[in-house]
Amino acid sequence: MKRNTNNEVYKIIDTTKIYKLASVLNIEGKDSTYLKEINTYFLKFYADGKVGEFFYYDDINLNSLNPKRATMGVYRYSKGELIIQTYFRSPQGSGFIKERLKKHTADFLEFGSENYTCRYRKVDLPKEFLIYTPDW
Repeated sequence: MKRNTNNEVYKIIDTTKIYKLASVLNIEGKDSTYLKEINTYFLKFYADGKVGEFFYYDDINLNSLNPKRATMGVYRYSKGELIIQTYFRSPQGSGFIKERLKKHTADFLEFGSENYTCRYRKVDLPKEFLIYTPDW
């Protein structure tokens, strides 16, 4: 997927914040249910169409947001649609996961597919954490 070149995306995302996974709604089957146990993840958007997926963030540990600790990804905003694509690895293989923005407010973003929705809550970052630029 090509990286973002559309500045309209900054009306939706904030590159000076981090987004914490707050809930996952499983919408597969007849009943929609929130998953009770979810891993905490964080999304960090960068101004050049890159997004990092972090599995750990500590607001007193500057190195916790080092992009070398993130799973690399990209985002693109085109024709009114925001898509993120992240890389994953597992014992069965690896590849890319694409998610589309379903809903957004000033406080959260919801990404997902026809099977699930992930809600990310916007979290302030200390200014000193805004020093990193990813190398992917």
